[in-house]
Amino acid sequence: MCLFYAAYKYLLTENSYQRKKTEIIRMTNYQFLLLTVVCITRGDVGSSPLLVYTPSLGSVQGELNPLLKNVRQFIGIPFAQPPIGPLRFKPPVPLRPLINRSSSAIYNATVAAHQGDSSELNCLQISLVNSSVMYGQEDCLYLDIFLPSNVSNTTLLPVVIYIYGGGFQNSDPHNPSALISLYQNVIYVAIRYRINIFGFMASTALSASRTGPIQSSGLQGFEDQQMAIKWVRENIAGN
Repeated sequence: MCLFYAAYKYLLTENSYQRKKTEIIRMTNYQFLLLTVVCITRGDVGSSPLLVYTPSLGSVQGELNPLLKNVRQFIGIPFAQPPIGPLRFKPPVPLRPLINRSSSAIYNATVAAHQGDSSELNCLQISLVNSSVMYGQEDCLYLDIFLPSNVSNTTLLPVVIYIYGGGFQNSDPHNPSALISLYQNVIYVAIRYRINIFGFMASTALSASRTGPIQSSGLQGFEDQQMAIKWVRENIAGN
């Protein structure tokens, strides 16, 4: 069962989103501030608490938080194919189906697997400190999972999904390790989605190239969020 909590701020100014088709006007007349998704799922440590199995990736290797040893973390788990090359400015594409479910391959979801700095996974953006500096990368559709290290396979825990603000121009990732260490009663998922022109650029040509239920371009960032939530729903109860 999932509960959705949302806070929105009404946009009083005219903008290009208001000219989009009817099915997206309600969405784009609001500025997204915060969305929290809470699901109840079953925690499962098993014999190897840092190695879990997910339907989409198979075996995933996590780690203990280096500062808080009662917190497990899985950093940089992909929930969609990289939005680069022919997929740039397009809706997110699901991961390719896992063909060999008995494979011994293990996906490394540790900080060390990402040059020791998870901020390298941030979506491409302009620095708020220095507008002449850009950082991040286009290949950024990843999520991070934080959970207590001592939950048993009979424990039901809420799952909180964090979607950052930033005015669709910057990301604002949040590390909940201290909170999880203190309370030991929640699974926390921080997702990433495309921002600025990569997530919200609209054009007639882009709209004409789209297939699927939403024909208007300029909503790629929202679609990233939806795909991440779907991934969590289908994979968070990994064992």
